[in-house]
Amino acid sequence: MEDTLQYNKIIEFDKYKALVIYPKKYNACAQYPVFIGFSGGNQNINNIDFFNEVYFNSTYLEKYIKVLPVTDNTFSYLELTPQEIKDFVEAIKTKLNALGTGWIAAGTSNGGLVAFNFISSNPKLFSGVLVMPGGIGENTATEEWKHLVIILAHGVKDSVDWKSHAEQTKEKLKNQVNYLAHIELAGAAHIIKRGYSLNHLYKQFFTEIIKS
Repeated sequence: MEDTLQYNKIIEFDKYKALVIYPKKYNACAQYPVFIGFSGGNQNINNIDFFNEVYFNSTYLEKYIKVLPVTDNTFSYLELTPQEIKDFVEAIKTKLNALGTGWIAAGTSNGGLVAFNFISSNPKLFSGVLVMPGGIGENTATEEWKHLVIILAHGVKDSVDWKSHAEQTKEKLKNQVNYLAHIELAGAAHIIKRGYSLNHLYKQFFTEIIKS
């Protein structure tokens, strides 16, 4: 039976919490891939509405269950160990009856580093990662990354450090993934303002996802 309720809610996944946003015509009997998006500012629950509106809001995500992890500011998802990441992912798959392939990871700032940690923990689960900004950090690409679509974006007015994250990640991933792009966002600083459109990023990203 189709469940046509449109709702967003905070859901607990064992030790973790996330704002979960279901597709408009969510069918409880169907399985969906997951878009997992990590906000900046240590994923503080008080900021999640802003990041959902500005960074993780696109018509290209309409067929995904959006999972936006949040905290009460007592920890950051950047602190999770590889095993803790796997436990969290498994809890999401189980509670939401999610597909075991085709996930998308995304993030901004601190969350852009977290997104790569999740990719590294289980590359085959994901189709790609979009960070705005972010970077690979201490992770290393393996053969299991070969299918991934990766876009590294940052504001043209962003700091030297975050631009460096993108450049270093680009070098580490050269010839290691299916598609890799480094994009500067015109007029944008580190934090994107309300009203700034990221549609071109999502369009480019999902065009390559469809090709792969």
